[in-house]
Amino acid sequence: MFLFKVAIRNAFSLHLNEPGSDSLARTTLEAYLKMLRRNHVDDDNLQEIARELWRKHKNALIYLADNTPNDIDDVFSKLRDSFKGILSAIEEKGVQVVEDQSENTILRFAFTGWDKIPGFKGNGTWTSSKRFILFEIKRRPDKISCEIYLGPGDEKIRHRLWIACSKAQECKIGTRRETPEWTRIASLPICKLNNEGEIEDIEKEKNDAIKAIIDFAIKRYTVFTKAFNTPEILGMFNSLDEKDALTEPR
Repeated sequence: MFLFKVAIRNAFSLHLNEPGSDSLARTTLEAYLKMLRRNHVDDDNLQEIARELWRKHKNALIYLADNTPNDIDDVFSKLRDSFKGILSAIEEKGVQVVEDQSENTILRFAFTGWDKIPGFKGNGTWTSSKRFILFEIKRRPDKISCEIYLGPGDEKIRHRLWIACSKAQECKIGTRRETPEWTRIASLPICKLNNEGEIEDIEKEKNDAIKAIIDFAIKRYTVFTKAFNTPEILGMFNSLDEKDALTEPR
């Protein structure tokens, strides 16, 4: 098994940067190489085995590399298992949230306090909830991050929401370009592999990530809600009046 891993690693080393290589596969393979590097054996025979493996089984090896479990998968799996508890912890801080449409590598939820913004819910074309802005916990090959996105939908409503978000100076998005579909309006890395392609303490990393998610969600909800409640923005969404102003957390 060890020789097989080394042979695959050497094959990947030889072919990782070939023209046309998929960038996601390349990132995954690079993380895998780092994990195996400490077990490196310099052997001409293994180099030959690697070349032969790559020649005969290139597509299978790329598939295996793309689907190789790593410590990031373990942390993300624990976050998925804790997802409802994370949402409950956010609500205990005074911010109402609801789970939205998740995927294999993305956990999504929404801030329901923003649903009263005219056009916010029902005119998006992103998930089945048709909300414009969602919070994501996203797994990539080498890290996990929190990201808040303004998604696609009715162009006029979306543009008003972009203007409102750009007023949240603490998030420093005012100079960013408004993109036509998905625009990231806030992000925070919460977990990443070390230089060896590993995570030393999975449970501690999970607990730290949960705390980071909760803190980031509360802070960003507060910042954006304040921006949405300014007279300028309330006037832009002219169907809102003072009694319907968005609720800030306790």
